[in-house]
Amino acid sequence: MKWLIALYCLTLSVFAQNMTGEVQLLKGALASKNAETINQALLELNGAVNKYEFIDSSPWDHPSPDKQRRRLEIKGFLKPIEGDLVKLVVGDNATLASNSSVILGFSSGEAQVYDALKDNVEKSTNNSVAASSLYSLYQLGLADESVRGAAVQRISDYQKESDRAVAFSLLNLGAVWPIPEAIPVIIDILKSNQPVGAKIVASNAASKLGPVGAPALPFLEAFLNDLEKQNGDFRDINTLNRAISSIAVQVAADRNNKTKSEIQTVPPKLATQVDSTSDSLILPSEKPSESVPAQQVSTASTAKGISWWAIGGGFALVMAAAAWLIRFTKKSSK
Repeated sequence: MKWLIALYCLTLSVFAQNMTGEVQLLKGALASKNAETINQALLELNGAVNKYEFIDSSPWDHPSPDKQRRRLEIKGFLKPIEGDLVKLVVGDNATLASNSSVILGFSSGEAQVYDALKDNVEKSTNNSVAASSLYSLYQLGLADESVRGAAVQRISDYQKESDRAVAFSLLNLGAVWPIPEAIPVIIDILKSNQPVGAKIVASNAASKLGPVGAPALPFLEAFLNDLEKQNGDFRDINTLNRAISSIAVQVAADRNNKTKSEIQTVPPKLATQVDSTSDSLILPSEKPSESVPAQQVSTASTAKGISWWAIGGGFALVMAAAAWLIRFTKKSSK
């Protein structure tokens, strides 16, 4: 047991040294003002952050005490370069902006970070930059009503050719981080003549909305029927079946919980009375169970147009947290 503790401490020390070293390397890279050098330093730093943060498989929004402690330490490591990362996020180089925004998802989330990431969600014309910024805001717990509203506004412009890539990249995140305000747009897409891939992205986003997604059920079912009649791709059909099932199950659970809640609110004198038609007592119900937390997802950028399988099919990678690294590319934008 002692040697295991010693090994753990040694490993932690190595990771901490790596974090410190990578932060220093990024500082040196920034001084060089060379995009390739800076991007390589960002890649190395992100790798160090992920290694340091990964201590167990507890979910992001329900971390173990050890993982919480690690995240606080990461914030401390990143603090000296937080301002530098913010400058990269709002800079002209899309690759550096996207990669920096990912790292800022582990930062303190102070005002300058929030403002920079939100500005990208609102204005960036690069789908990778906009999506990674929104993802990090969710990861930091800063995706407030204003941020979600900005995202929905961008998603609503999906019919515009110039805004299509950004719109569907943002909506694709709805497969992980629920965007309830997007339900009207989701329904609009499902009703439209958009390609199958676009509707699959909307379906995945709807599947995470639980009872809020109920209005989309008739349109999901109609889409499923069309695909089955046309002998559509079995992967799309499976995706739709999962989405419909997920929403239907949560709608039923929500109704059940509301019924239980109504029973709980019955005055005590009635809650203990014997039902005239039964020998059993009316008793308080159990507490509703918590919903399952969402996992991370990767957001792949597209250089020309939209690859619908890259976006819709990317849902299969949602359950793999490591896919978040896909967003990092060693090729810097010019």
